[in-house]
Amino acid sequence: MKKLNNQGFAISTLLYGLMIMSLLIVLALLSNLGTNRKNTTTFVDKIEDELNRFSLTDTSGDHEGGAVDENGREFIANSDGWYKIELWGAAGGGTNGGKGAYVSGIIYLEFNDHLYFYTGAKGEKSASFNGGGAGSSTDSRYLAGGGATDVRLINGAWNDEVSLDSRIMVAAGGGGAGSNQAGGYGGTLFGGNGNTGNASDPKIAYGGTPSAGGAHGVGSHSSGTSGSFGIGGTGGQYLSGGGSGYYGGGASGVSKDYAGSGAGGSSFIAGYAGVQMKGATNKALTKQYKYHRGQYDPSTGEEVLENYTPIIYNGMMIPGVNSGAGKFEVTKVSSNTKDNPPRRGSNVVLNNVRYIRDTVSSTDGSQVEWEEVQAVKDGVNVAYGKGNIAVLTNGEISDASAHKANSGTSVTIDLGAVYNLDEIVIWHKSGKAYKNNVIEVSSDGSTWRKVKDISSDTGVGSVGEIETVSGVRYNSFNANSLEAIPEGDYYIFSANSDNQVLTSYEEDELFYARMEPFVVGKDNVQTWHLTKVGNGYRIINTFTNYALDIEEGFAEVGAKVDLLPNNPNNSVQEWTITPLKDGYYTIGQQNLRMGYESDTFTKIQSVTQEKNQRWKFVLANY
Repeated sequence: MKKLNNQGFAISTLLYGLMIMSLLIVLALLSNLGTNRKNTTTFVDKIEDELNRFSLTDTSGDHEGGAVDENGREFIANSDGWYKIELWGAAGGGTNGGKGAYVSGIIYLEFNDHLYFYTGAKGEKSASFNGGGAGSSTDSRYLAGGGATDVRLINGAWNDEVSLDSRIMVAAGGGGAGSNQAGGYGGTLFGGNGNTGNASDPKIAYGGTPSAGGAHGVGSHSSGTSGSFGIGGTGGQYLSGGGSGYYGGGASGVSKDYAGSGAGGSSFIAGYAGVQMKGATNKALTKQYKYHRGQYDPSTGEEVLENYTPIIYNGMMIPGVNSGAGKFEVTKVSSNTKDNPPRRGSNVVLNNVRYIRDTVSSTDGSQVEWEEVQAVKDGVNVAYGKGNIAVLTNGEISDASAHKANSGTSVTIDLGAVYNLDEIVIWHKSGKAYKNNVIEVSSDGSTWRKVKDISSDTGVGSVGEIETVSGVRYNSFNANSLEAIPEGDYYIFSANSDNQVLTSYEEDELFYARMEPFVVGKDNVQTWHLTKVGNGYRIINTFTNYALDIEEGFAEVGAKVDLLPNNPNNSVQEWTITPLKDGYYTIGQQNLRMGYESDTFTKIQSVTQEKNQRWKFVLANY
């Protein structure tokens, strides 16, 4: 046998080494191809699943129960643009269960963005889907609270902590009825309190708040619990449950053997003045999420997570309007770009603002108290911690932080920079009546523009205003209320109620205008189109296409306001709409005004300063 010399050994070693390396490379390539094939298959499977789900996406829905609602009703945006979201919270159990709240707003979504809607169940006895607190375990007269209806960025079980934390809009549920006691309504920033039926010893349950659940009622049988994040309080042996919400209402109490009703939950909109998303810090009203927006990495098939801060614009909250189960609706309203929400800037007075000044007096002559001033730009409260009266801009709207201004009549806040604001909201101490309220803004502190003006020369300055828990609120999406109202589609609210609107009502094959609870929906009889004509307006119901008219054809005190086919040649269908400079308007003809009576029908009345003759026009369509 011939032996290899050193050179031959080296060559052989090199050849064997190259063969081994080649084999390893081939194996690596095969492995990589296998991985890529696996990743590609995963990617394709996920895209196929997305397309299948896209074809089944929900744009509206009522609570159905079971698997349909268990992990959220999925909505997938079919194109970039602005979408209007509307939610209705569920009512509490019983014929007197507290009615659920309504919330709406617009949000920018990109193609294939995913949202998940959870619709609350109406209260019965056991706990209601999506957080309604259980009623009595032994007595069928004391029922569960209604579940909230919400929209989330992350799906999962309704009470999954991560999913619950990702809620960007919530319509509160109402409290459960107690015996013959009405449940507390699903509220706006604060839920409606429960009742005990014993005014002299009212150990009531309290509604949810922007930052905490409502306390449960007390007294005998006080085994109920308070509300918490997303959950209404649970009733005990003879107690009714609280309604769900961003924070739930408390379970009922018992006062001298008067068993009461549960309280309603609080509502929430990301970026809405007066609320702050749980976990958001300082001046931010919302917070950032790692959010899957329907995109996948083609090389790995894995979900792509993006930093995302949800902001909802032109938010609206209305308490106690829904007597059934929860529901939702989502509608694309504009293809405007992300930085251009539709109708933003309609109220030009809120542009170029650095200073905010509020002047007001009380009807009883006592010193005026303020609780909070907020100014919102793109989901940020830019008034936070500003001004020389920091307690008024600390983000809290609780009575505990109420501050008596040294001047007694006026406060001024310096925002520190100039902003085109989305919203200004001022809270005076609740429970007091105010008059002569003037809100002004300025870019330089010397030239002032009025946002609200009900000084005595407006004719309503001496009339006391009982402010709601939502505060004195003006945004840039609704027109400047000191000027003539523009043409468009509106809901028409009365100053006498925060949840009653003008509605087309049919009786004996005739149509009349009357006040009814705000309900909203497609083919809605509560939407009105304003068209300028001559020196006034034609007010046309968008469902019937009938116009406001007057029974018998002429204006006289006591005549009913009815609806007849729109007739451009009918002068009786021409109405003057006059701004009162406080956000409200009068509607009238021939020195008479439209108001509504105790039977809720609108009628022609002599001019007074009563609130039933003052109307607010709220934008209905974009």
